[in-house]
Amino acid sequence: MKPFYYLLVISHALLSSVCSAQWVQKAPYPGGYTDAVVSFTIGDTVYIGAGSTGSTAFYKYDPSSDQWTKKANIPKRAFAVSFSIGSKGYMALGQSDPANIGQASVTNELWEYDSKTDQWTKKTNFPGNARDAAFVFVIGNKAYVGGGTDAANNVYRDFYSYDPSVDKWDTLHFLPDYLYFNAPFVIGNFGYLATGVASSNETSSLWQYDPSSDSWNPMSDFPGAPRESAESFALNGKGYVGMGHTQYTTVFSDFYSYDPAADQWTSIAPFPAAHGRAWAAAVATSTSAFVGLGSYFSGNSIIANNDFWKFSSSSSVSSSLVAHELAVYPNPGIDFVTLDIPKIEGAAAITVRNSIGAICLTAQINSDRKLDLTSLPAGIYNLEISSGNFRATKQVVKE
Repeated sequence: MKPFYYLLVISHALLSSVCSAQWVQKAPYPGGYTDAVVSFTIGDTVYIGAGSTGSTAFYKYDPSSDQWTKKANIPKRAFAVSFSIGSKGYMALGQSDPANIGQASVTNELWEYDSKTDQWTKKTNFPGNARDAAFVFVIGNKAYVGGGTDAANNVYRDFYSYDPSVDKWDTLHFLPDYLYFNAPFVIGNFGYLATGVASSNETSSLWQYDPSSDSWNPMSDFPGAPRESAESFALNGKGYVGMGHTQYTTVFSDFYSYDPAADQWTSIAPFPAAHGRAWAAAVATSTSAFVGLGSYFSGNSIIANNDFWKFSSSSSVSSSLVAHELAVYPNPGIDFVTLDIPKIEGAAAITVRNSIGAICLTAQINSDRKLDLTSLPAGIYNLEISSGNFRATKQVVKE
């Protein structure tokens, strides 16, 4: 099988100006280098703990002072779902002994954290089979949980809601596919589910969930490469999805925002650390989001991290609209591809970056609209083309 390299392609000038404006590094997580942690916000306070190392450490982060405070120990858990409703935090499912027996320790337990008493209390178990890699989003005063995979690698499409006021689970209609390691977020009264694995294939799909009708609707696909374990959050009426990995070999740094009113994606500043991440933590307060921890691949090793970054959206920050009116042919191609760019005259600029932001290729295409790919290895690429106010991206495969 040919090796695949997933690349983000954006303008160098755009990347430089946006990156410095949106991401700021904060105090590192004091619970050690880890991934697959439990994370949620209560009000504008962040809580993070547990993780794949088998840690029981649990910390509160105060964004106003950039300080971490140790809290009551958390039950061991990794690849769980975590959320908050009111003044309580919750974690469900996941691996209960990740450092020792890992996937064999998947559970269907649900735990509640009371921030006022600093105590964890076991609640009614999730009604489906034990699993990890599921997803959760909160709409109103209910949590919605589904998907995931178990110790025998079975993948699920069952879906449930949880009402903490009565500690009760209800069964909902099936998911649109057998899903795990998806990226959820909520805008208004709708839940959204992006990327992840559908059955056995990494995907770029985006689904919208309407709780009033218990129904799923397909929306515009995520414009980056297909991936799993991406990070996601909602902020100021938009969804944000980025990072993650493909095939347990390549991690991503790219990030995109989603406008539900226009059903459009916009490329934004990538995660600024030296390496992309999988299984990172991402949470949002009323004004900002925080992303960090997670792991990347180095040879046969998985390298965990404890860095922590603040993301702030701003109307003054430039971004490029991801258009969907660009055709590339032949696709797959071998050495050259032709780009059909409507409404553009003269040259268009292309910049190719890898997943950690290094430039692989810059080019201009003129009236013949041909792009020379001979210098690139075989793989899957995201092409972004810039000409004046025109921005467009397109995925192309080089054989």
